[in-house]
Amino acid sequence: MNLKDNLSNILQEAQKMQERMQETQKELEAIKSVGTAGGNLVKVELEGRHAKTCTLDASLFDSDLYGVDEKEVIEDLIVAAVNSALEAFEKKSKEHIGQLTSGFQLPTDLLGDKKDEE
Repeated sequence: MNLKDNLSNILQEAQKMQERMQETQKELEAIKSVGTAGGNLVKVELEGRHAKTCTLDASLFDSDLYGVDEKEVIEDLIVAAVNSALEAFEKKSKEHIGQLTSGFQLPTDLLGDKKDEE
């Protein structure tokens, strides 16, 4: 294979990669992830990187259980649940991106086989 053929193959593979990247971006935006904290007292659902819902268990508002620091406890649990959901999203997105890059056949010898020139 000569240099021109190699470059042509690279351009074709790059175009395929760009198309797959656009498809994957749309898929990533639709990934649903859930994060929880406090033994499921707080649950956050994401769609892509955007929070869609936050559910707080009613027991969080029982002052007999949490006392004076109730507000700080709830805030900490919400942050932990959001971080948990983001971690789940990152894991799923890495899997999608891994699928995107698999199967591409880029030539390793860009200058062609020297035997062809002789």
